[in-house]
Amino acid sequence: MITQFKIFESEKKFPEFWDYVLCDISDYTMNEKLINFVNSNIGQISNLALSKTKDKEQMIYYVRYKNIPVSVEDRFSHDGVRVFGLSDIIFFGKTKEEVEIKIQTRKYNL
Repeated sequence: MITQFKIFESEKKFPEFWDYVLCDISDYTMNEKLINFVNSNIGQISNLALSKTKDKEQMIYYVRYKNIPVSVEDRFSHDGVRVFGLSDIIFFGKTKEEVEIKIQTRKYNL
């Protein structure tokens, strides 16, 4: 008989394709409408790329959003995608519900 203990399963440390994400871009833009949209809406990773320079390698995440307001749609590609680095992603999960719970806990400071 094989028994699995979820306690001992390692948690993944990096987002993967199709994960749902909550991002925070307030550190590098002054556009309040864009900050409010990205910081409070769930996106889904649609692609990954590795960016290499002489000094470092960094994973780039292409995150797709739905229902983008007209006031900020010029900040996204034609199919609703915006590029983020790992440091912009504050939470990720396999299901949208996992990320929705995180948004609610942040909203009510739980």
